[in-house]
Amino acid sequence: MKSIKYIYQLGLFLSLLVIGTSCRDEAKSPIPTWEPGMHGFGQFVLPNGSLIPLETNNNFVQQPAIDQQIFFRASNLAASSVRMSIKPISVDSKLEAEKIDLFVKMYEEYTDKDGNPKVALHGISNDVGLYIAQGQKFATLTGLANRTAGQATLTATQAYELLKNVTFDYGDGKGKVSVFGKRASSNFLPGDELEVSWAITGKNGLLYNSWSGVYICSGGSATGGEVVGINCFLRWAVQ
Repeated sequence: MKSIKYIYQLGLFLSLLVIGTSCRDEAKSPIPTWEPGMHGFGQFVLPNGSLIPLETNNNFVQQPAIDQQIFFRASNLAASSVRMSIKPISVDSKLEAEKIDLFVKMYEEYTDKDGNPKVALHGISNDVGLYIAQGQKFATLTGLANRTAGQATLTATQAYELLKNVTFDYGDGKGKVSVFGKRASSNFLPGDELEVSWAITGKNGLLYNSWSGVYICSGGSATGGEVVGINCFLRWAVQ
């Protein structure tokens, strides 16, 4: 009798399973349908045409390694420039880029009223995230096929013109003041850092401008690389 009871219970369970499965509304499934995405890869272009970092070793490039070769020179800002190469990447080749917008922002080290070292971020309206493309737009790249790079150059003069009106509250009771207005040189100083990030608009009309800090970007890297062949910004200093 126990065998018949177990068979009956098993049959009832299977019947309910079939009913439950057949009545499931797939449109209400909490599991999202993943869509293809896009990201970018940026490299510095040296005067001899070579690129850093290479696609095979871009992750965790430390700032001192970049600063030896890429910089704005404070003593000759008029002749300072940085050239960069940016390519859109669709891993599964299902997407194409309509354009890539490039943005620049600035980091400034300062000491607060309590004597603590701090870093101010200039050139953005809101600090909405370290790994979101933000800043002052200075270039747009178009006509780039998947994994095909375009190049742009940012001069120190251009960067200054984009950032010259920035203000910041240093917490000393004076409120927001002109960042460059309080400097004797009224320009970039050694120790300032510039950072370029990019936002990719796909031909599908979607904007790709933010990436995971765990899988793609690293704030500890001068080239924003966490995964080889992928990054989200390029950073260099004023010397």
